[in-house]
Amino acid sequence: MNQSPVQVGSSLAEAVSAAVGRALRESYGQVGIGLSGGLDSALLLKSILDAGARPVVFTIAGSPSHPDLLAALRLAHEWGVRHIAMLPSADDVMRAAEDIGKRPGPSNKGDDAFWLLAELMAASGITDVLATDGIDEQMGGYWEHRSGDQAVYDSILNELEPRHLTPLRASMARHGLWLHLPYLDDELRATIAGIPLAERSTREESKIPWRRLATSCGVPDWVLQREKVGGCDALS
Repeated sequence: MNQSPVQVGSSLAEAVSAAVGRALRESYGQVGIGLSGGLDSALLLKSILDAGARPVVFTIAGSPSHPDLLAALRLAHEWGVRHIAMLPSADDVMRAAEDIGKRPGPSNKGDDAFWLLAELMAASGITDVLATDGIDEQMGGYWEHRSGDQAVYDSILNELEPRHLTPLRASMARHGLWLHLPYLDDELRATIAGIPLAERSTREESKIPWRRLATSCGVPDWVLQREKVGGCDALS
């Protein structure tokens, strides 16, 4: 029997809290997160704060007027967390691209931004990074998900490791950082898997239970209503 939205929200809140708590307990030093001022990173930051930890948040952007940077600055100010931003030079981007080019396999859009973000975090004393990867794939965050087709969900989730996680892990390891992925926690994944696809995303709205959870946790409405640019386009 399907759960009511209230029951789904309660189960999801417990699973997210537990997943973030486990990631924090596995961290041995200063925690950092990338903050875009969007739904996923804002909810992660709020969950970390609610757990009693004080992360440092980071944003990388191609210009001082980049909308994700402005949103991250606003949210960090509202929640009183330390925020460090980087506006990379052309030389910075070239340096990242050269190092990424030495890796086996193809590179992906945004790899240079994540490489530079990892470098910035390490230089700022971060040892452990909590990232939001995996939630779009599970909760239906892409336009393709709006078909409501299980095969589409499965295909996108299967691409997560080779297309996103492998290069992300490489960038973090390159700079001596430990990567934690609370949104891919087994308990949370099981909780999300129990939500019917039609209740995750529709043609009109994506990640419906996730948005409700963010609202209940105190993520500001302006965060939920804005369209983030995202890390893959951070340098655009």
